[in-house]
Amino acid sequence: MSNAGEILRRNSGGAESRHRLADRKDDLYETPAPAVYTLLRNEVTLGQRIWEPACGPGAIVSILRDHGKEVVATDLVDYGCPDSQGNIDFLMEHKAPEGVQSIVTNPPFKLADEFVRHGLTQPLDLSHGAGMMAWFPPTFRPVR
Repeated sequence: MSNAGEILRRNSGGAESRHRLADRKDDLYETPAPAVYTLLRNEVTLGQRIWEPACGPGAIVSILRDHGKEVVATDLVDYGCPDSQGNIDFLMEHKAPEGVQSIVTNPPFKLADEFVRHGLTQPLDLSHGAGMMAWFPPTFRPVR
C-alpha cells in the first residue's frame, strides 16, 4: 500500500522504489536505450523528421540521430541535450515544428495523459506516409 503522493517505480536493476511526487521535481526519468532500439527494430513508419518534446539530456534523441533520423529536440527544462531548445512547453505549442512526421517521447509521468491528448492534436506532415506517435511509459520494459 502506498502513501498519498507516492508512485511505485522500478529502478534500473528492477527493484521497486517509491518517490514522493514532491521529490520528483521535473519528473525526469530517462528512457533506457533498449526501449529506443526496440522501437527502431519494430517501427513501421516513423518518418525521417521526428519531434522529441521532452528530450531531457537526449537519451531518445541521440539514438534516433545515430540511426539517421532528423530530430527536433525540445524540453521545458534545458538538460543539455545537444542541438536542442529549452524553455519550450510542449503543452503550450499549437503546431508541430515544420515537416515533423511523428512525435516520439517519454513524457513526464505526472503529465503523461496531457502529453498524449495534446500530441494527438498536433498537425503532422503526413505527405510521406508517417504519422506514428510512440509514447514510452515510465514502466516500459522491452521484450527480449
